[in-house]
Amino acid sequence: MLIGNKIDAGFTRDQPQGYRISRDAHIAHGVAPLVATLLISPSIYISGSRLVDDFDGALPYEALRPLVHEDDRAAVETAIGRASSPYEPVPVEAVMSFFDGYAQIVGKAYPDLRIKTNPNSGNARLEASRTIYFDTRASGFRSYPFLLKDNKVASIRVSHQCWDSGAPSTSVKLMLDGWAAHLAKAVPILQPAVAGKRLYIRSAGRSLAIVADTARLDNTHSAPAQQQAIEQALKKLQLIRDTWDGMEWQRPRRCLADKALPANGRERGYPPRDRARRDPA
Repeated sequence: MLIGNKIDAGFTRDQPQGYRISRDAHIAHGVAPLVATLLISPSIYISGSRLVDDFDGALPYEALRPLVHEDDRAAVETAIGRASSPYEPVPVEAVMSFFDGYAQIVGKAYPDLRIKTNPNSGNARLEASRTIYFDTRASGFRSYPFLLKDNKVASIRVSHQCWDSGAPSTSVKLMLDGWAAHLAKAVPILQPAVAGKRLYIRSAGRSLAIVADTARLDNTHSAPAQQQAIEQALKKLQLIRDTWDGMEWQRPRRCLADKALPANGRERGYPPRDRARRDPA
């Protein structure tokens, strides 16, 4: 039995189809004489989901309630209470067309930049979908192992925000997770690298961001009709990447001390020559 367990989260891209593919593969390889897919969810989820029919069957949490012991019953009750109509984005054709057109422009004009896969099932896009996220590794954005968050390498995200009422301007930006707290210390170190390039540094939620302002785009209109603005934004994104990848961190590593980075050089991830110099013992 291949079981999908949902409380209130939507399905990821092609998730129900993935269960069916796994089922058919199990049958084809003779793993079992009978294999089926089953969705287990609160009844309100099952009744509100458009994708229930993609499973062989559905079992509501309410049917499990009398069959489980006290502690498990409490968990089932909590899940039933938490459940509401599942989030399954209703596709907006104009927005989907914009994203498809945007991806085609990237593929033709800037193939070194790679857009992340749409996480929504059926490639759905809402009218509120106004941000394009890029795959940082595939797009060539460098990871620096000594820039840490909670003693782990801080992740970076890269995006093109077509419209945002909560930001000073629409923009392309690189975001270093968890580093907004170190903004005052980091800006003097990073500023020389962005000077004269029309890039600037600011906080973006919990992240430190290297930003370039861009023209606002309308995600309900054709991307080809806005191609010039899109290509200008992508060119600025390449500039952010080249600036980020070319940063000389030898000096910043010494300056971003104590609160920003762990005290132990080995935890910082310094190259061997730095460890030897800093940890002579």
